[in-house]
Amino acid sequence: MENNQNKELRIQDFVTSIILFIFGLFIIIGASQMPVSSSYGGVKNVWYVSPALFPFIIGGSMLVLSILLGFVAVKEVGMESIKKRVVHFGDDGLMGTILKERNLRYIAILSFFVFYVYLFIPRIDYFLATVNFLLVFMSIFYFDDYSLLKKLYKFYLMGSLIFLAYFILNIDHLFVLIPNFTDYLFMLFIAAYYFYTKSVIRSSDLKHKFRVSLILSFLVPLFIVPLFKYFLLVILPYEGVIIKVMNLIAYDILGL
Repeated sequence: MENNQNKELRIQDFVTSIILFIFGLFIIIGASQMPVSSSYGGVKNVWYVSPALFPFIIGGSMLVLSILLGFVAVKEVGMESIKKRVVHFGDDGLMGTILKERNLRYIAILSFFVFYVYLFIPRIDYFLATVNFLLVFMSIFYFDDYSLLKKLYKFYLMGSLIFLAYFILNIDHLFVLIPNFTDYLFMLFIAAYYFYTKSVIRSSDLKHKFRVSLILSFLVPLFIVPLFKYFLLVILPYEGVIIKVMNLIAYDILGL
């Protein structure tokens, strides 16, 4: 029984590696269209201050890790077992296939990255977008509870689709006189996810895991954003309300 579970997990790892590889490739392709070096006012910027650096690092890391994940999966279960799983994929119908735990996890992972990279990063303060991505991603998969996965993913998906409609319909332009209005709205989304998650988790173990996820979700961007912006001088995709506060502290108070 345990061997079958391990085998199933390795097959899921292989499928996940394909998804991550494709997405990493998209990030690399997108980053390659950004200027690697440029000049402004007669001063030439070198490659390590290019806005393409961070996406290259993320995309490259995803490619390497996805290849390693796929290699380990094939090594442990063999390609034949993986082929059999692919052949029987979809036997339960479209919705039945989608709602299976392993398939819903794949869809959730893919949609998290798509919303993060293509919807939120270009339009939301980079710090806030990263906090949201890490909090949702870590809390859902750290819990390792399928019923919670469905509830939390549904909540996240509804919120993300509302923001998608918000940008498509240019509703943000109606509040142009309110500085950083969209960032404040996004803070409400993060807060709503936090309170909703607290309302649906019951056990002390899950509450502890959620606290860990919450702390890490803030600590990681608190380290990454200053490192890339103030020390590597990388231009971040979108600098909103939080990064403006960081700029105030870094430039006006600390004199960096």
